[in-house]
Formats: sequence, C-alpha cells, structure tokens
Amino acid sequence: MNLSKIPWFLPTVLILVTAGWADDAVPSSTTPPKIVRRQIPEPPARLLHLIAQQQAQQSNVPAQDVPSDVLTWDADSKEQSVPGDTPEAHFTFTVTNISPHDVTIVSAIASCGCTVPKLPEDPKIIPGASARIEVTMNLKNKFSMVAKTVTISTDKGVKVLHVTVHLPPPTLREIRQQMTLTDRQVVFKGECARCHMEPARGKAGQELYASACGICHESPQRATMVPDLHALTHETNAEYWKNIITYGKPGTLMPAFAQSEGGFLTDGQIASLVEYLSTAIPSRAQTGMAK
Repeated sequence: MNLSKIPWFLPTVLILVTAGWADDAVPSSTTPPKIVRRQIPEPPARLLHLIAQQQAQQSNVPAQDVPSDVLTWDADSKEQSVPGDTPEAHFTFTVTNISPHDVTIVSAIASCGCTVPKLPEDPKIIPGASARIEVTMNLKNKFSMVAKTVTISTDKGVKVLHVTVHLPPPTLREIRQQMTLTDRQVVFKGECARCHMEPARGKAGQELYASACGICHESPQRATMVPDLHALTHETNAEYWKNIITYGKPGTLMPAFAQSEGGFLTDGQIASLVEYLSTAIPSRAQTGMAK
C-alpha cells in the first residue's frame, strides 16, 4: 500500500468515529454508564435573534428587538434549582409599557414543546401598565441543567426570554432506566445481563419467573414504571402472558424475552412461564374483581 496516497485527514476521521462508538458503547464494570439521551444545547444568542425575527415576520409584526424605551422587563432570564422529583417549574416575567402608545403582545413561542408560555388575558398593554407572562417547563425525565427560551412577539418588535432549571445529576439507577427506555433490550447486554439474564439460564416455571421476572416485578425497590403483576386491573390470560413475554412492551422498560425478538428465552421456557403465571396470578376478571 502506498501510504503517501492516504488522505491526511483520514486518521483524524477514524479517531472521531471510534470515539463516537466508544461513547455509546455499553458501560463496563469499571466505567459508570453514560446517559444515552443527550440534551441538545440552546442555539447561540445570534441565532436566537434570527429565529425570533423569522417568527415575527410570520406573525406580521416588526422583525426587530423591542426598543428599550417601549417595554421594560423585570428580567431577561430566570433560573431555579429544584429537587429531582419536581414535576414542573414555573416562571413569571413582568413586562411594563413605558412608551406613550399601546403595545400588543401577539404571540409567545417556546424553543421546545416541554416549555409552555401563557400570555396575559388582555394582550394589549396601555402606557404605564404592566402584564405578566407565565412560563411552565415540564421536568419529566430531565436531569442536571435544562435551559429553554421563549420568544415574545409584539406589534413593536420581539423579545427573547431565557428560563433555566437546575436539577440534581441522575443516579446510576436513573441512568440505567434512561438507557432502557432508549433500548429496552439493554438489560440483556453487558453488565446488565449478569443480573437479568445469566441467573435465568436453564430454568423454567416458577424458578424462571423468580430469576427473570421477579427481579423487577417483585422487588421492594421496584421502579415506578414497573407494574405490580398482582395488582393489574385488566384481564389476563395465557395469550396475554405469552404476548407480553415474547414481544415486550415498546415505550416502557419491558423488553422482548423471546430469542426471535432479541431476548434469550426459548419457546419452551416462555411456555413454562405462561403456564406458571396463568395459575399464580389469575385474571381479575375471573375472580370477579374487574371494573
């Protein structure tokens, strides 16, 4: 091979690609797993202004910043620090019309669907009057710092407001749950397989349930999104148990256990689980408790 013909940038490309693979690799026993879902940072201020101007043009309002001698704000940005289990963060911005003319708020658009602005009931602000703009941010499945923007369009120009929430960093358990929501089959890979797959090999029936299912569904520290199988309110039967074991449930932590679906259970093991569950956890409809 003539090494002189290799492009000078190829080694750098290979290093970057390798680094990208390594970043998304399943964590080893010595390296804590990383969050697979990455938070997209907010665009720089210059880009925000361009976006705001485009939104203003679409709303038929002036595509420039609101002059400082027209509206004043109690703050351009606001921050909060909240506990990890906080469902929502609420912000209030106060704007005052210091001009001799009426100012009308036309729209408020957030940079993300998780953040919802609420305009005042009366969008017209008369000279000397003030108005409040409420902003609510949904914090479900969010960790560390979350920063969003809200673009306010008025008939005198636009204004970009910033809201930031600081949450605790995720625990190792939360990181693994996030990894599972991204790839529910991850419990059968890497370090996770040591607890979720290896103990179940060669087992059937009740023993298989205890090692493959009970580790999650019967645990006193069961995650909130993992159901208590003894408290299901819908009807269950052999077909239900077979389908949920074989194919899992997309969008949840429940993986597909069948070998044909990327799991590790044979058809015989699944049949033994179905037989055990149909007896050990009778359908609520059969016991007259269905609603």
